[in-house]
Amino acid sequence: MKLLRTLRLIILNIVILIPCFSFATVRTLPGIVSDTLDVLNYDIRLDIVHLSTKTISGYTDIKVTPRINNVSKLNFKLLTMVIDSVLIDGVPTANFIYNDTNLSVFPGTAINMGDTLIMRVRYHGHPQEDGSWGGFYFTNDSTYAYNIGVAFTSDPHCFGRAWFPCIDEFVDRATYDCHIRVKNTNKAVCGGTLISVTDNGDGTSTYYWRLNNNVPSYLASVAVADLSCISDTYNGIAGNIPIKLYVRPYDTTDAKNGFINLKNVLAVFENRYGPYRWERVGYVGVPFSAGAMEHATNIAYPNSVLNGSLGYEYLYAHELSHSWFGDLVTCRTAGDMWINEGWATFSESVFFEGIYGAEVSKTYTRDKHKDVVQFCHVEDAGYRALYGIPHEYTYGKTVYDKGADVVHTLRGYLGDNLFFTAVKAWMNAYAFKPCSSTELRDFLSLQTGVDMHDFFNAWVFNAGFPHFSIDSFNTNGNNTTVFVRQRLDHAPAFANSNILEVTFMKNNWQQYTDTIKFSGQYGSKTFNVPFTPDFVMMDKEEKISDATTDCYQIIKNTGNKDFPTTYFSLNTTTITDSAFVRVEHNFVAPDPFKTPDPTINRLSDYRYWKVDGIFPQGFHATALFKYNRTTSTSSGYLDNILLPTAASVDSLVLLYRRNVADDWKRVHFTKQGASTAGNIKIDTLKPGEYTFAVGIPQASSVPQYEKQGRGMLEVFPNPSNNSFTFSFNQEDAAYIRIYDSSSREVDNIKLKPLQKNIKWRPGNGNNGAYFVKLMSEGGNVLDEKTIILSN
Repeated sequence: MKLLRTLRLIILNIVILIPCFSFATVRTLPGIVSDTLDVLNYDIRLDIVHLSTKTISGYTDIKVTPRINNVSKLNFKLLTMVIDSVLIDGVPTANFIYNDTNLSVFPGTAINMGDTLIMRVRYHGHPQEDGSWGGFYFTNDSTYAYNIGVAFTSDPHCFGRAWFPCIDEFVDRATYDCHIRVKNTNKAVCGGTLISVTDNGDGTSTYYWRLNNNVPSYLASVAVADLSCISDTYNGIAGNIPIKLYVRPYDTTDAKNGFINLKNVLAVFENRYGPYRWERVGYVGVPFSAGAMEHATNIAYPNSVLNGSLGYEYLYAHELSHSWFGDLVTCRTAGDMWINEGWATFSESVFFEGIYGAEVSKTYTRDKHKDVVQFCHVEDAGYRALYGIPHEYTYGKTVYDKGADVVHTLRGYLGDNLFFTAVKAWMNAYAFKPCSSTELRDFLSLQTGVDMHDFFNAWVFNAGFPHFSIDSFNTNGNNTTVFVRQRLDHAPAFANSNILEVTFMKNNWQQYTDTIKFSGQYGSKTFNVPFTPDFVMMDKEEKISDATTDCYQIIKNTGNKDFPTTYFSLNTTTITDSAFVRVEHNFVAPDPFKTPDPTINRLSDYRYWKVDGIFPQGFHATALFKYNRTTSTSSGYLDNILLPTAASVDSLVLLYRRNVADDWKRVHFTKQGASTAGNIKIDTLKPGEYTFAVGIPQASSVPQYEKQGRGMLEVFPNPSNNSFTFSFNQEDAAYIRIYDSSSREVDNIKLKPLQKNIKWRPGNGNNGAYFVKLMSEGGNVLDEKTIILSN
């Protein structure tokens, strides 16, 4: 299922024991009905004729067999219906109890394993909506009746019980026969294959659908409306598979255009996950505006997105991928829901990669990951583990988007060949069965030969994220030793058995990539690199979704370049040769000062940047670092703790250090924007680390600033208790601009061509630091100095 984001936000704010591992046995959980009973088939026969009354009537035959001996009570769920009668193997019985939710039937004689009986429940009434997302819906204009098989707030989330009596659990699977009587002006569309349509001679027809593969109750479906069928055939790995799209007659052209890549998407998923195992590919258009639902072979798809464009391909691809993740292999419990929804959300990137290319997929994955590390804990009220997610967050951002992040990381961890081979084997081993997170861990360990305990402990069973970085490297001949470090973003412990790519790069653009494996906080490895590297990158291609968002670009021309998801952009003012710029936005606190700076109140507790790459001679760029103190779930939650009030933005400063061996120093900047959000601009971008801090504007001691001079401006005396003389080495007209310690411009002096010096004294006479910039008429910074007035 795929939720439309706006509604989801609204709702959510309301040592391996391999010898013991077995694929054949379906393990059950204590306290659930499927411990006792196994439904083999549901034969659902309903009248859904008079849509204006918003009622259904008919009966369901449940073919059931016990899992244990001496069963004397049959427990099912059915919501708020009137039960007209109950029969066991054709014999009426009054031995049942029904309380509008639970139906308990007493067969009189205990049944044992190997026995089979058919229980018929005849009922009528108004089927229920969940109130949050799923249920059974009738439109007010009496044109539609349809179900959505999942309920967000109800317990259990399975919601087959809204329209037929069932064991409403993820683990119990059955086949389905659906006989639905409707007006002749309508069609009834259910899962599986349409066996027959019978004209009843009274203005109604009965549609008979059979779903031959077993599914849990939440994947059964029905939709009744005036629908047209778009038919096609997909030539799949296992043979020809019919495609049936049922939409309103006037939506057929838009549906054909919107689904133009459907067969290509099927081919992508079969290539990655193995053969499509269902009897047809099916979608049905419904007037449901809150998302789509992966009913087996009959996906409920919102009419609102059938607009003829390709803008919602990711949505139908997500639902189609459930044919593997969720429908074929189903989460064992609601706490394992990432197996359904995390893998399906990950499949969106597989769709983009297969249809539109690796770069499009990479961008899509990067954007998703940024939203996860920035907002997931906000939307789901805390940093949460994937496994064992609380009931109220079963369908939250952690399960969907962090789940996709973790699957993406698993792919990077194992590598494509091992990963996708293991996925296909998993689909084979657990086809038409439930699977838990621990079962998946153990299966992957056995299948790949890689012990997955450490990976699952860090990424699935615990909250937060690890953060990986390169502290330093040194080269001795052909050997380069890289020192790496792990920080924690709200994770309880350091991850172990980490495997990450390390890429070495030389100024002549040579590259070499290898992997490092380490556990705990620190690690190192000596690599035999075929050249002497000038810099080293961790996870250049973003294969591991740790607490960073990264982006690299090749800069060939002057002008602005945004680095998406890093809250950074640059403007190249001069360039003589191509530059390679990589920006890491790190969602962890920066290192503290080595020596405390009395002019700094506090450092950011949440983020810092690392800028690195190949900066050739003649390359000069200004840069913007974006601040945002809002608590908006579209752009905020960045500096809201560092900058709790609008007034605190006045004390915002930018710090810089070349590497981890250096200490932080202030960088002179200009501020652009408001008290809520804006940019910190620096005039000369240099490789190194940057972070925000809150300074003390009227500090008694003199702050230390990062010097950016280039020999064109000299100042003497400095410090001075009176005035300063500025000496210039420039021939053209230029400007001197002077700023105080709050980055407020206090003077702007135009220089004549060939002018060599001027004398200057602060007009207000206030002691402290001032910043002097020598600027060309075009606005480029030629040189800059920090001066100190001290009486």
